[in-house]
Formats: sequence, C-alpha cells, structure tokens
Amino acid sequence: MVATRLDSRFRVVCTSVLMGFVCLQVTLLSGCKKPDEIRTYSVPHRSAPQILLQRMLGAIIPNDKEAWFFKLQGPDEEIAKLEPDFLAFTKTVKIKDKKVEWTAPDAWKKVDGGQFRFTTYHIPSGKEKPFELAVTRLDAPQGVDDAYLQANLTRWRGQLSLDPIDKADVSKITTEVKVDGGKAYMVNFVGEASQSGGMGAGMGPFSGGQPPAAVPKEKPAAPEAGGADFEFTTPKGWTPGKASSMRKASLAVAEGDLTADVSVFAFPADSNDLLSNVNRWRGQVGLSPVAADELAKTTKKIEVSGHAGELVELVGKQETILGVMVKKGETAWFFKLQGPTELAGREKARFEEFVKSSRLP
Repeated sequence: MVATRLDSRFRVVCTSVLMGFVCLQVTLLSGCKKPDEIRTYSVPHRSAPQILLQRMLGAIIPNDKEAWFFKLQGPDEEIAKLEPDFLAFTKTVKIKDKKVEWTAPDAWKKVDGGQFRFTTYHIPSGKEKPFELAVTRLDAPQGVDDAYLQANLTRWRGQLSLDPIDKADVSKITTEVKVDGGKAYMVNFVGEASQSGGMGAGMGPFSGGQPPAAVPKEKPAAPEAGGADFEFTTPKGWTPGKASSMRKASLAVAEGDLTADVSVFAFPADSNDLLSNVNRWRGQVGLSPVAADELAKTTKKIEVSGHAGELVELVGKQETILGVMVKKGETAWFFKLQGPTELAGREKARFEEFVKSSRLP
C-alpha cells in the first residue's frame, strides 16, 4: 500500500514538472503574448469552367471563281455519329453553271438560310434544339488555292478556339473527296468550348471518331518570340505567353484569377480580308457576324509601323477581343488580345501602345 502511494505521488510530481516545462516553452516561444484569436472566413467556392468538346464537320467545294461551304457543328460525340450522313450528302452535290443541287436525307429539314447563308438544314438531335448544317457561297476571285483554303479553314478553326494553320498544313488536315465534276475539301475538327475560351485539341480529317489528342503542355516563349525581324516593346506587367510556331509574338496578361492571351500572326494579304477575320473573332466571343456595310462602324483607325490599320473591340457576354489588322505589302498582320471583359477593358490602352510600338519587317 505504501509503495503504491509513493508511486502515485511520484507520478503526480513528474507530471506537474513536465507540464510546467511545456508551459515555459510555450511562453518563451510566444513572446509572452496572448494567443491570437481564431477567426473563421467563408471563402466563396469557384467552380471550374465546364469544358465541352465541340466537333465541326466541314466541306469546301470550289467552282470557278467561287466556293461553296458546308458546315455542321455541335457536341463532339453526337456530331461524330452524323459523319457518314454528312459525307454521303456532300458526295451528292452537283454544281453546273453556278446552279447547285444535292440530295439531303429525308430527316433533314430545309429552312431559311438567313442573311449570310444560302440555306440551312435542321437535323434532329433528340433534343428540343436541332443541329444546323449551314450552306454558304463565297466569292473566290483568285480561285480556291491553298492560300484561300488556309484563310477559311483558319476562320473555321477560330470558331472552336483552335490555332490558325499555315498553307503547308492544308493538305495535312483536309481529305479530298470526289463530287460530280470536281472535288470537295473535307475537314473534321474537334475543339474545346468553355467559358474561359481555352485552346482545344484538333483532330485529323475523318479519323473515325477517335477522341482528340491531348493538348501538349506549351513552353513559355520569350516576349520577342517570332524572330529578330519583328520587334516591339512589351508593356509593363505583361509576361511571355504560350509558344507556337505560328505566332510572331506571344504574351500573357494576368490579374488575380483573370488571364488574357496576346498573340501576333502574319498571313498572306491577298487571302485575308478584314471582314472575314472580324467575323471570325466575333464568333469566338459569341457575337453574330456583321455585313460589309456595317464593318466601318465597328472599327477604329490605328497606325502601325507607318502603315494604316484597323482596330476593333468586340465585347461578348464573358470575353472581349481587342484586334488589329494591318497590311504591309503582301502580308497581313494580326494583333489580338482575348480574355475576360473586365481585364481586357483595363488593358485596352496598353494593348494599343503595344501595337503602336511594333516595327514590322
């Protein structure tokens, strides 16, 4: 009994000494200050933007000094199922003496084409809203060559937030299909449609509906990317952007969670008119096309390296594009900033300074 009591007392003493030592350490480490008050913050949840894969089936059929465009776009997997019907429909197209005819599946309903289309077909989708196949005729004064195809395929790719292509890539991403008295250039693109407008992945022509290739991680490019023949002054706060062999320059603008992409491209002037490129940009921010006689109302004059250019500010529901096109000799230069509307608005002055500082080769 005595031994038990001694053990208990010994344990109590040891415990008291140990607790005192711990308290002393805490006091020394805290600088004899009262412990900070614990505060609770409610942080708003930010959901990631919903990424939706979109597929575009397209065909371009040359006819002398004009070209016929057939385009079907919608959710990736559902449009992939319509690929055989689209291909069979394209093969029925006959163009003679500027008159065109074709045979469409019975389930397709022909509707009014609208101001910019020759005609439109509504294709049942199993939902309330059908898919639309658009048919358009455009002039081709110089004929349908690789430069013409490059410009229009780049326009289509822009509608899926895909990178532009060079003339050398035309044969790589198109499939030639025989039609009555000629041929059609057919493409099958898949891109990512999201609120952030992120870049998507492309697919080869009529690849059998396989999933798109993963987007490779892009390495940062130096602000002066694109070669010593093109020079500019980088605005304060702008940083190197996504590397691309197609870009003459690539920069990024960030403010908190908001980011904007800045790019510069150069393409053949004879196959790149202002109207088609402005309408391509408008489509990227969810705006409808404008007619030629309305274009001047949406542009502003700007001088770049001693050459006259046109500046547009295209404000969509979520994103804005600031764009400039300027022609020098046989080359058309394109400057573009795309990002959240509030960020693009704050960067507008710096974007114009950047464009004006550029020295074209």
